Amino acid sequence: MADDEFASELELERDFGLIAQRPKLYGQCKDTYEGMEKASRPSEHGRIYMGALTGLIGDLGYNSGDYSRITKRLVQMGCITQLKRGAGGTPSVWKLNTEPSYEAYLMEKRAKPKRPANQLYELSSRITALELAVRRLQGSTIFGNERATVADDDNEDSKPNRDIDE
Repeated sequence: MADDEFASELELERDFGLIAQRPKLYGQCKDTYEGMEKASRPSEHGRIYMGALTGLIGDLGYNSGDYSRITKRLVQMGCITQLKRGAGGTPSVWKLNTEPSYEAYLMEKRAKPKRPANQLYELSSRITALELAVRRLQGSTIFGNERATVADDDNEDSKPNRDIDE
């Protein structure tokens, strides 16, 4: 999304209360956070949600495949922090930091890092290109001559003859 598109969406919302077509994931994040907030309790560290987040997301009508995307985006936006991982009958514990905002959603979407698999492919391609460049340089006459000159510097006979006009 271009910067001007991002700014214009936020300006329309702020200035006129207009809400553009929101992405499905953003709505799911809002719903999930609101569900967590309703079921949370206050503590000295802020609002704490204890329970199976998969169950809450299912109760909201979202499928289990949405769980990872919703949770990951809420964490990336700084809305929730996992304090304790649940397993089996043990509930997970989440701290609720801040309600999701559309601005935070868009900023996180724009700042989304590349996938590790893409980074690996990119780095592998760059290494291959560097290796090819080194091979070309090794085979070039310039590199070969420089190498020969350096190796033969101590040998007086190998120095080029100069015509001296004396």
